[in-house]
Amino acid sequence: HKSPLLLPGTTALIVFLSVLFVSALFLVFFLLMHIPSISDFVSRTLVSATMKKNSRVAVKKLKRLQKKSGSLDDAEFALEFQKILRAFLCSHFKEDFSSSTTYDLSRAFNRIFLDDVPIEFERFVDIFARTDYIRFARGKVDSEFQKDTGVDERASLIDEVVFTISALGREISGDSVPSVSQSGGSL
Repeated sequence: HKSPLLLPGTTALIVFLSVLFVSALFLVFFLLMHIPSISDFVSRTLVSATMKKNSRVAVKKLKRLQKKSGSLDDAEFALEFQKILRAFLCSHFKEDFSSSTTYDLSRAFNRIFLDDVPIEFERFVDIFARTDYIRFARGKVDSEFQKDTGVDERASLIDEVVFTISALGREISGDSVPSVSQSGGSL
């Protein structure tokens, strides 16, 4: 009986595939050991991407509102402004603020931030209070956006909120999404 004929390079191929198989097993074992840190990293990265997209969408809508603000009366502008800001907050906190009153927003922020509300979100509450007043107090003192004092209140509100939302987007993409090595795992 003759032994089978070996093709040239077959032995090297078998050794290479064996090393590759052992390496793949080692890699799978290594990944299984570090799944919590990997899943945390992936989760934080996805949340960061979602929040940055939310910020970009809100800024784009606010700039669009600013362009068409001349064709809206004060109450309509305030309503549209609140809708955009509410949509941003809903996505940012994963809570439904679509029908929350300004007081409810304030309480929700206190609950979310454990009574240590950042100044940006306190300012959002102030902005909601001002736009609520403009929407519902027609004809009362100071129930219109200021235009004649040299300051366009609509533009300054939009600029302030755009700046804050953009800053929150940068903050999210920077320090708040640590790498796997910063979160305790090591690759």
